[in-house]
Amino acid sequence: MAGKDILGEKISQSSIKNENMRAIFGEICAGDGVSRAEISERTGLSLMTVGKVADMLTKEGIIVQAKPATGNAGRRAGMLNVSDSHFILALDLCTAKFRATVMNLRLEDVDSVFYPYNDSLFPEDNLIIFFRETSSLLIKHLTSKKLVGTGICVPGEYDESTDTVITPRFKALDGLKIAETMRKSVGFTPDKIMNGVTASSRSCISALPENKRGCVICLDLDGGVNGSVFTSGKLLTRPSDFASIICKNERTLERNLSDNSLIADEEELCRQIGSALHPIISVLCPDSIFISSGEKKFTEWFPALLSSALSTDACHPEIFIENGKKTRNDMGISEIIRDGMINKL
Repeated sequence: MAGKDILGEKISQSSIKNENMRAIFGEICAGDGVSRAEISERTGLSLMTVGKVADMLTKEGIIVQAKPATGNAGRRAGMLNVSDSHFILALDLCTAKFRATVMNLRLEDVDSVFYPYNDSLFPEDNLIIFFRETSSLLIKHLTSKKLVGTGICVPGEYDESTDTVITPRFKALDGLKIAETMRKSVGFTPDKIMNGVTASSRSCISALPENKRGCVICLDLDGGVNGSVFTSGKLLTRPSDFASIICKNERTLERNLSDNSLIADEEELCRQIGSALHPIISVLCPDSIFISSGEKKFTEWFPALLSSALSTDACHPEIFIENGKKTRNDMGISEIIRDGMINKL
């Protein structure tokens, strides 16, 4: 019988089943071989439930079970692992270097192609060339693997009704029809198109400890400033809202952070972020703040400086810094597509 959660919303048997499947699959993804008993202990689910889900995932070819090995060599019999027979195609249009990445079900990069934007060509021609190069990557992997789905990260809010990106950070995409251009180029449309900042935030939250995911502010400082607020895994704000926050000097946060004279050192950068986010933190009291810096590398003192700037009398959120790494866009949208695959089983 369906129950209710703390918000009074109905909890269906289907949603419980999907949650259990994601929890079990997550444990299998987390390591290199895990037993049913270990999954049961870690998730709190019964051994029978774990067994049924494992059998279903095995039947679908999503996971594999180690077979008994002769002698003492090889993995232990009965250990569950993620299959290499499925993949996700993630396309990132958020910078002038377009990227297509093949992700396995562990959300690891398997293969990728890059296309540097060519200003001498029309914007639509750039997109068509990139999609066609992506098609070659896709065909290469379809010879031995099954495509779970395709997702595209765009540099702004995607409007499905017009198939365009609203207020794109990368202006060359302004007005272009994303799904339609892909259909004309390669013959099919993507399963998911979403703001790259939102996708990245989804991946960031998954990287946090379970007890730090209640309320999370995710900031993306790669090539500007964008951010999202998530509570219990649900998006509360549009990423574009963060760029327009007014700071104490009456300028937007985006304008302040794009002015190199104002952020010549990390201490000043932390002050700018702190002055902008302080009112939000005072109201929400987040558990965590996740900062993605793109290729920019912060010093070892940056987390402490930022923590001091963001703490209030009543709230001291934990700061998580992803320092000098690529964006998590492809991981985030791949995770959403992977969850969709699990939900359909």
